Amino acid sequence: MAGGRCAPIPSVRPGGSRESTRRSRPRGHGRHEGAFPMTSTSLPRVTFAATPLAGSGSFEELAAAFEENTQATTEALGRANDTIDDLRRQLDERDRRVIPGVGRRQGPMRIVDGRPVALSQMATDEDRAGRLDRDRGVMLAFMRTGDHRALTAVADSEFAAPLQVSSEVDGGYLVPEEVAREIMTFLRNGSAMRRISRLATSRAAEFKIPVNKGGLSAGWVTEHDDRPETDAPKWGMLSVPTNEVYAQPAVTQQLLDDSAFDVLNVLQEDVRITFNEKENAAFITGDGVSKPLGFLSVPLVAESDDVRAWGKIEFVSLQLDTETGKPTSCDQLIDLVYTLKAGYRANATWLMNSKTAGIISKIKDADGNYVWRQSVERSQPSTLLGYPVEIDENMPDVANGTFPIAFGDFNRGYLIVDRIDMRVLRDPYTRKGYVLFYCTKRVGGSPYDTNAIKVLKALPAA
Repeated sequence: MAGGRCAPIPSVRPGGSRESTRRSRPRGHGRHEGAFPMTSTSLPRVTFAATPLAGSGSFEELAAAFEENTQATTEALGRANDTIDDLRRQLDERDRRVIPGVGRRQGPMRIVDGRPVALSQMATDEDRAGRLDRDRGVMLAFMRTGDHRALTAVADSEFAAPLQVSSEVDGGYLVPEEVAREIMTFLRNGSAMRRISRLATSRAAEFKIPVNKGGLSAGWVTEHDDRPETDAPKWGMLSVPTNEVYAQPAVTQQLLDDSAFDVLNVLQEDVRITFNEKENAAFITGDGVSKPLGFLSVPLVAESDDVRAWGKIEFVSLQLDTETGKPTSCDQLIDLVYTLKAGYRANATWLMNSKTAGIISKIKDADGNYVWRQSVERSQPSTLLGYPVEIDENMPDVANGTFPIAFGDFNRGYLIVDRIDMRVLRDPYTRKGYVLFYCTKRVGGSPYDTNAIKVLKALPAA
């Protein structure tokens, strides 16, 4: 409005008082233009920093904001640390319930079989002998009387972790460590598959391990060439369930009452034999249903490694004489050896039963020399074409259509998984006059790298 008056504009004085100055303002502008009467006393004092600050606000405001942010971050980290400490306490408490002895001061540690072990618990031969005597004593007392307090007392000792017991309602008591070790040592010594296969232990009901199913490729290039993308490896997860195998030897009450009768040795012998028979058969021919999956139970095909699908094992034909039913020459044995790639042959072993070994040991080469070399020492295996031979009676006999001979690096080709515990349940009620000892352990098995094992298929000569 021409000639009109606008609202007074306040000016700031150093003392904080305001005074109104009446001035006219041009139309159509949202800002003040023109000169205003100002004096040096009407201006506020302003201090300029040598370096300009990013953003708005004074230096004091930025410093206060930084201090506030630092304090908030410190408080958040403190709360996070409290949460982590609380989780650690919960995990420690869980471990104390599951694995007694965890949480104690262990002292210096050493990695043994992929896990930390306190040096104080790495027993010497003398220590182990003493522990074996103790473990056998408490186990024998439990077997004779059914009193588990001796086992519980041992569980509270310095060796509590391996000797933890559970109630009979849970399925029995854990066998003491050294007694279980004796049984496992026998199983390994008495099992060809355990001697040559890869062994693993697990606390879980199912053991999982990643496997490379192939597919990785590479290429050659010069310094300035493009690098086209190559195929990535095809990874999968191999799951090996651990299934329960049991033995149930029976001992009369009269023998248990006889202090001269070593009932523990009888129990161990029966358990060893039963476990050994069941496990060995399953590692070779098991169907994987409530038992390990044997390597002869996967698809066996006449396809090379380059074209064969993962999970299948290649076979080579073994020609049999139509009259004798025996191999005609050692040529197929040589073919089998060189069907296996060089990387696997370095640690390869033959596997067959005694009857087949008797047949193969009589085969001669073109020069009339036996290809079988009989061992002169009991501790050393015989060799066939320079490779050691393991005997397992669960391998099939030589007959039309069977797979009587296997050859390969079983340490890379077959995986055996043991649960670390072994249980025993004392049952004096089922059979009058007898005490039954229901012993269980859990074990799993599965082919691992199917390129590492080859088999011979017996066929009549063409």
